[in-house]
Amino acid sequence: MMTEMMDYLYQLDVAVLQCINHAGSDVVSQLMWYVTKTTPWIPFFLSLLVCLADNRPARRFGLVLVLLALLVTITDQTASGLCKPLFQRLRPTHEPGLSLIVVPVHDYRGGMYGFFSSHASNTFGVATFLSLIFRRRDITVPLFAWATLCSLSRVYLGVHYPSDILVGMLYGVFVGKLLYRVLQRVSVRYAFFQDDSVRFPAISCSRLPAATFVFTCLIAWLLAFFEYGCM
Repeated sequence: MMTEMMDYLYQLDVAVLQCINHAGSDVVSQLMWYVTKTTPWIPFFLSLLVCLADNRPARRFGLVLVLLALLVTITDQTASGLCKPLFQRLRPTHEPGLSLIVVPVHDYRGGMYGFFSSHASNTFGVATFLSLIFRRRDITVPLFAWATLCSLSRVYLGVHYPSDILVGMLYGVFVGKLLYRVLQRVSVRYAFFQDDSVRFPAISCSRLPAATFVFTCLIAWLLAFFEYGCM
């Protein structure tokens, strides 16, 4: 019974993978190639840093940055340094039964193993942590839209099964919530991080992340369109 259930889940995993991987065109493939990378999102990251610094004690801002760095290190190393070599689940692009079915983009196949996705755990971890800090819909929505788009791009590129993304997403949310609790406890326990005497200048920036998210997506789409859509 358990074997049948596992086989059914695997077949479902493969079916969803193929549906997403085969769904696009050259333009969409190039768009996903752009959004899966870190560099195009630098304006978005900078806008989040500006909002973090907005009217907050400088010491608390520094603590948030340290916890953000710790979060990315934990999620990335758990996925890439521990789980991938431990479980040794081949990526779809390296799986003998799928490597000829999955359509890679720019012949990108990723590393040998893919369980679970470090992209999903990193992005959803950051999105969860920052959304709990800001607690503003106009920042939370672009955060999770960014995490979802980056994670979806990994399935589209054929380097992850949907289950790799799902597990990475859940783990990222867990670590994000955990480190937010750490932030709360440290801030309450040590008044040093609640010192309001040193503040960054107040900036009205709550809509800045949404604007930079849309801008990045638009630029990526335009680049992809002019590279392939005009051919």
